[in-house]
Amino acid sequence: RGSSIPSNGTKTMICDYLECDNEFEPKTHNQKYCSDECCKIATNLKIKEKYLTTDYNLIKERKQLI
Repeated sequence: RGSSIPSNGTKTMICDYLECDNEFEPKTHNQKYCSDECCKIATNLKIKEKYLTTDYNLIKERKQLI
């Protein structure tokens, strides 16, 4: 993933959401997703993954304390 600069000088990037892969021209220097929808989906997936990992670790720690 990352950016590329075509011969016309316009910077294009590939959407950071794994299931998207669209090329787009970022409107800001730190834009990672091609649309609000991709950003929302990717953010929710990260939150869910962190929650599940944290939840699993808490359960594991509680079992070790018993």
